[in-house]
Amino acid sequence: AGGEVAAVAENFDSSTPEGRMARNMFLSVGDMQLGRYKLQFAAAKARAVNAGIWPMPIVPIGYRKREDRHLEPDPAAARKVVRAFEMRVGGASWSSIARFLGVGMTSATKIISNRVYLGELRLKVSGEQVVKRDAFEPLVGVGLFEGAQLQHPRPERRGNPPALLAGLLRCAGCGYVMTRSSASHGFMYVCRPNKARGRCPAP
Repeated sequence: AGGEVAAVAENFDSSTPEGRMARNMFLSVGDMQLGRYKLQFAAAKARAVNAGIWPMPIVPIGYRKREDRHLEPDPAAARKVVRAFEMRVGGASWSSIARFLGVGMTSATKIISNRVYLGELRLKVSGEQVVKRDAFEPLVGVGLFEGAQLQHPRPERRGNPPALLAGLLRCAGCGYVMTRSSASHGFMYVCRPNKARGRCPAP
């Protein structure tokens, strides 16, 4: 923007060579400190995972956090989560599972695919995945978890039978393509009388 930075407390003015050198020194020291804090924070998170401590503010549904920050099953919610896994193994749709859990469909899929319910604590720290198995009591077994990950075939759509002559039949009165219309015996092809160019003389 063409401006200059002057910091009275740090006693530098970036419009001068000396001031620019002081500014760059302050920024370099700040960048170094930020890097050190990031490394220390990442190391602290990795230590927490290896100790089985839940490091995130949000606790997954089915668990609750103890005073020592370890997770334990929440009896009522845990039974609901287990039932959701059983529903998925039985072929229930994501929408029905979401309604059962009281969450959206995206959240339902994340819950069913979350390995936290196997008792695993996973956290990405500085681009690397840190995993602690048997960090807390699992809610589901491996068999139930893997069964819930299988893709189930979609149920057949109960729609109308295909209109095989759609786009082929034309009205003898106006020459326009006839459209499908419901009827007591199924459906039929009809001419809509009102057209853009006027009314069909014999629909």
